Amino acid sequence: MQSARPVGFGLVAGVGLAAGLAIVLVSTLGSESGNTVRVFDPMAYAASLLVIVIACVLAASVPALRAARVDPIATLRND
Repeated sequence: MQSARPVGFGLVAGVGLAAGLAIVLVSTLGSESGNTVRVFDPMAYAASLLVIVIACVLAASVPALRAARVDPIATLRND
């Protein structure tokens, strides 16, 4: 699929930016609020990545399936 490479780059960049932002937030906010929030929760990262991958697969496959149903000879004949 042609959309796999941009999705992969986006996922890697997004995870890196989210982890970097989490480090910054933990270091600046620290324990000021008194609440302990796990910013590196692997289940949260995995769930969000899964949702994004499913959305990207659907966004890429719906137009591809629609284009695959078109008869190429009929399309060329109409042009």
